Amino acid sequence: MKKVFPKADLVIDKWLQQSQPEGKSPKSRIFFEGDSIYSYGKHYQLAKIFKEKQIIFVNKISSSKTTGRQKNLIMSIGYNFKIYYIIDFEDHQKNVEEMKKECTKWNKKVLKAKIYTHIAFEELKISIKKLNQYIENFHLQYGKFSLSDFCTEKTYIKLITQKLLEKI
Repeated sequence: MKKVFPKADLVIDKWLQQSQPEGKSPKSRIFFEGDSIYSYGKHYQLAKIFKEKQIIFVNKISSSKTTGRQKNLIMSIGYNFKIYYIIDFEDHQKNVEEMKKECTKWNKKVLKAKIYTHIAFEELKISIKKLNQYIENFHLQYGKFSLSDFCTEKTYIKLITQKLLEKI
């Protein structure tokens, strides 16, 4: 079994297949062990795969340019997986709270937007959808979230005024 692959994309591809327990690039800039893949050492876990669920967790915590490129490779090679940007590989509650913050951030952007309100509103809807998918995929004990969990009265007024939302 081949363990050293000449390029990062080949390491990532082999990791996504989960057909062997480990693999790495020549200088170990990127390597995997089981369901986890790392950048420059075990101190930075890039991602974790849940192959049976077709899900990849990608580390949301900022990183170097090279590690950022590795994350982009994971997303492009793993395009047929559901990808979640997470802050903790084990604690679902922390990840849900972070996703809720992301929804709140997009609500604020809807309120601040002068021209591109519709784009911020679409991002808000996408964030809520991803949050609900995450909860459903991991059978977490949360109810389903909706716009009303994140939008203020001002947000609704703006959305209705700009005809982005029907009157309630």
